[in-house]
Amino acid sequence: MSAQQSASLSESQLQTLFYDNYADLCRYALTFLGSTQEAEDIVQQIFLKFWEDHQQKSLPSNCRAYLFKTVYSRSLNALKHRSVQRKHAEYHVHHYWGSQSESTSESQLQTKELESALSKALGEMSETTRQTFILSRFHGLSHKEIAETLSFSLKNVEYHLHKALQILKIQLS
Repeated sequence: MSAQQSASLSESQLQTLFYDNYADLCRYALTFLGSTQEAEDIVQQIFLKFWEDHQQKSLPSNCRAYLFKTVYSRSLNALKHRSVQRKHAEYHVHHYWGSQSESTSESQLQTKELESALSKALGEMSETTRQTFILSRFHGLSHKEIAETLSFSLKNVEYHLHKALQILKIQLS
């Protein structure tokens, strides 16, 4: 698709672009993220943004290169965000359980084990699931507030919280 074609993107052009590149873009994102779900989420968000932005703006001369560059940037941002979230979650876990458990060495050992298991479980969650869980459990946001914050539907928030609790149940059992 070249810039000489229409100045805006038609629905059929977007479908063609999507079907021709979706799998390759997902595999590319997966190499950075290590999570199929997270890679698919990012690629879908990119196509949605691409559709919104290019309905009125002119198209880049090489749409495929533009999409790959965007996947690269978003993947790196997701990795940075994942690191910040992990540190944030570890701080809250340590702060909460650190103040809850007082003196005994046994309770301190249990707390450290629990923190480690929770940190590991958080690390195994996709970015979206982890973010939803942290907003719910550590920030105390309601499902509706999380949906508004992340621009999700309530069902999507419920799905990611359920998924997070399943992972935690397995990791903490």
